Amino acid sequence: MTTVTTPSPADVRNDTLRRARGHSASLVGSLVLADWYYREHGCLPVTDVPAFNDVDLFVPSQGELFALTQDLLSQGFYMDDRNDRVWYRWRNYGLGKWQTNSIKMFSMDNVEYNIVYKLVNGHPLQTPAQVVESFDFGGLAMAWSVQHQSFHDFRPSMFPLEPDLNNLPMFDTKRANWRQGFMSWHEGMNQPHRFVRYDDRKLIGLENVRDDLVTGFEASALYHLDKDAEDMQMKGQFYQRMAFLLENRLHDEIRDFYAQNWKSSDPLDQIMEALF
Repeated sequence: MTTVTTPSPADVRNDTLRRARGHSASLVGSLVLADWYYREHGCLPVTDVPAFNDVDLFVPSQGELFALTQDLLSQGFYMDDRNDRVWYRWRNYGLGKWQTNSIKMFSMDNVEYNIVYKLVNGHPLQTPAQVVESFDFGGLAMAWSVQHQSFHDFRPSMFPLEPDLNNLPMFDTKRANWRQGFMSWHEGMNQPHRFVRYDDRKLIGLENVRDDLVTGFEASALYHLDKDAEDMQMKGQFYQRMAFLLENRLHDEIRDFYAQNWKSSDPLDQIMEALF
């Protein structure tokens, strides 16, 4: 078995809180989950996959997005060419009308950071609770407040009726829509890979999420396959296939498909050829 060497979650969390101190931001996502697990159990469950893939910092305003990004750059963080162009465009032309604005940068230790300013129904996410509630998997309902340097586990309050906080379904709003098959093509394309990556880490139980995803894919497949348009037929076949792979735990096939770096903007016929 191969051991993956990455900075410890605690080291990255402490470094992030120190470097972002003074800013209004929420530290969330896979790093926070890995750090919580290590503090609870004294070790990570697996060593052959990275415990986290990046650092997610959500900010509550455009001003904080600019301030935090510039602060980290001043401390030696750097961007690739694509994100450097995004940064140039923001500074010269503003953010535009996107619901989510994010920029990627890297620490001096080459840890990937995402600085995110997100609107939901036209309103910015301003607190750690609001940020995590906009996510998909219920097990991600924990966050650090950078401003207060404090950890918050929202699972008991957000899932008061769930008997097992370590095997939660999707968040309620996202879950209701998903199980009815209401998803964008972008969401449908990304969720199987996202699920498998989190399942590989074994930090939380995901069987309830698996059921949500399978049910949603099956519902969306029925809707799309009932349409005559060729693109609808292909999307229906994609959802049907992903439901089958997830339900039968054929994760290797999902990994192999996404190893080709498919995106929702790629031609449907090429996606389907690779999948089948």
